Amino acid sequence: MRLQRCGVERGVYCGDMYRIAAVALLFVILQSGNSPNAVASNPASNPYLRPESLPESMPAASRAALIEDLRQRAHSLKSIDPDDENMDDLKPIGEAVKDAKIVLLGELHYEANCYLIKSRIIKYLHKYCGFDVLAFEANMFTGIELGKKIEKGCAVDEISNADTFEGPWHSATDISPLWTYILNTQKQKNPLRFCGMDVKFNCFNHEESQGLAHIREVLDKSGASPLTDEEWKFSHDVFQGRVENEQRKLPAFQRIYSLNKKISDELRARESIIAREIGAREFALLTQLAGNMDPFVKWWYSMGDWNPIGSFGHFTNPRDAAMAENTRWLQRVYYPNSKIIVWAGGAHCGCDSKDWTEDGTPEQLNIWSGLVSLGQGLRNQCGDGVFIIGIGPRRGKIGHDNFITPLRPSDGDSIENLIGEAGLQCAFLNLRALPADHWLRKYSINSNAINPRPIRSLLPATFDGYIYLDEASPANYDRPETPEEPASRKK
Repeated sequence: MRLQRCGVERGVYCGDMYRIAAVALLFVILQSGNSPNAVASNPASNPYLRPESLPESMPAASRAALIEDLRQRAHSLKSIDPDDENMDDLKPIGEAVKDAKIVLLGELHYEANCYLIKSRIIKYLHKYCGFDVLAFEANMFTGIELGKKIEKGCAVDEISNADTFEGPWHSATDISPLWTYILNTQKQKNPLRFCGMDVKFNCFNHEESQGLAHIREVLDKSGASPLTDEEWKFSHDVFQGRVENEQRKLPAFQRIYSLNKKISDELRARESIIAREIGAREFALLTQLAGNMDPFVKWWYSMGDWNPIGSFGHFTNPRDAAMAENTRWLQRVYYPNSKIIVWAGGAHCGCDSKDWTEDGTPEQLNIWSGLVSLGQGLRNQCGDGVFIIGIGPRRGKIGHDNFITPLRPSDGDSIENLIGEAGLQCAFLNLRALPADHWLRKYSINSNAINPRPIRSLLPATFDGYIYLDEASPANYDRPETPEEPASRKK
């Protein structure tokens, strides 16, 4: 089998990607001036002893043994086509997740084959394993509203082009077969429901945050509003990214946190009135959204201040913690007794980031060590009730027509190269089922499943399962033209 090669159609703008790409460029420049041995030569500056890496030069016989071990343990997947109805090859995944209530599917953003295999797995988990909710890394309020629209019936294009989605997924034709499937299930006894679980309040192509506007509308109808018109406008300006740099100082943040508290307090004070009007379930959603406001502000405004000397977790931890809590809340409250599939990026899914390193990166430039990811938060809360799957392409390119970049080659003994040399094109490896003394539990190894730049980690600590793809291809998009940066993202 040869993985599908995808052409490149017109892409879309993604502010996060360009910002992080710029930071990554600075990161590379900083790296180039530091010796990889700088920290190793000073053990006092590196108090945490990382797991031993696979030897750089293994005897051929030893390397062959690792390849053969992976050949025996990995389950070949015959197709990445979501429309392939023969899903017997996915049974090992179903067996692996049988005790889980939440499954996380990671990805490299802007990678077509990740989107295709994820869509196929989602169909399988819904049809054969009882998973009935897809929670996307997308604005929670607009995602839930889109889910309601899907339940009533709509066109595939209305989903694909919804403002709920940002650059990696907005108008991505590689995901269209999944939207078609979800729409068709709405007529069935057990539909696959859709929602967002991200902390984000900003809404592209809108002057106002739709989530905040909804909260105000409900409060106004209840007969009271905790904020003045000017205060509501200030809150929308903050949530939509219109606060200028000189205003991003402590007084401005003290003010927005104070306004957020006023909103939350008013919701609690008027619970009986509002719940009677809109129902207990929708009131619970309002309070959950209100609880997302502070973490969103912390993430949204620390992102622009982040520098590569610090930890990636410096700006993303508030967001990831809120996404984990949102996912648990969706399962417990909004969709009680559900089994949830989470669609998110690989770095949000992976766990135990203290062990993550990039080869040649001195410890003081290791941006990953402070990250507490969405996956880690769910693992801490749910234990074996969550199953996390990373997806790693071996080679190829990612992006869209405005931003295409080759995957950085992994070293010869990366997990992708070892499985590739075992002769597999696409495969699933159940990391959780590995014996306690297995070599992958002892040695850290490079993988593309976390980030386009290979990350070295103890793979079974990072993910519960791993999907290998032989090749990456840029994602495909269907838009008449590439839009300029939305005004809501300009600062």
